[in-house]
Amino acid sequence: MRKSIVSLVSALVAVMICLPGGASAQAAKGDMAIGAGLELALPMGDFGDVAGTGFGATGQFEYVYNPNISIVGHLGYIKWGGKDFGFYKWSYSVIPIKGGAKYYFDPIKRGFYGSGEIGLHLFSYSSESDIGGVPDYSESSTEFGLALIGGYEMPAGQTFILDLSVRYELISDLNFIGFRVGVKKAIGGK
Repeated sequence: MRKSIVSLVSALVAVMICLPGGASAQAAKGDMAIGAGLELALPMGDFGDVAGTGFGATGQFEYVYNPNISIVGHLGYIKWGGKDFGFYKWSYSVIPIKGGAKYYFDPIKRGFYGSGEIGLHLFSYSSESDIGGVPDYSESSTEFGLALIGGYEMPAGQTFILDLSVRYELISDLNFIGFRVGVKKAIGGK
């Protein structure tokens, strides 16, 4: 599944490069954009006790509802490095599938924004043992979560828009702070 997500994000980047379009700061109702980004995820609380720093990639779709508000969809893959506990090594990964809304504080420049997303997080967990005869273990779960996001967008050349954001993911006891550096490109609209 993770290879499929990485392939999807790679295909999204290829499509972004091939599509015509500009990096207009002002967006009109019906405009759309696609984007891709790299993720850094820092686990918090109890999750931080068992998981290391996470890295991943995400794709995003955006539809301009009005100059201040855009509707967003988000899909990706993030993997946390495992921590060693004696003879055991743990690792976690997640496929986030989320949707939400983005509010731009200045509808003309569309720089700073606040956003909220809700959706499903498909978690996978595994442990490996160095002890002979102790089997490896893996488990998966689907968790509902909420993300609170703050970010800033700016033109990057004639075609792309750079999107920098930080978010707090509230997912039962698997909370984390995420940092995203992405690019997006208008794909038309109306």
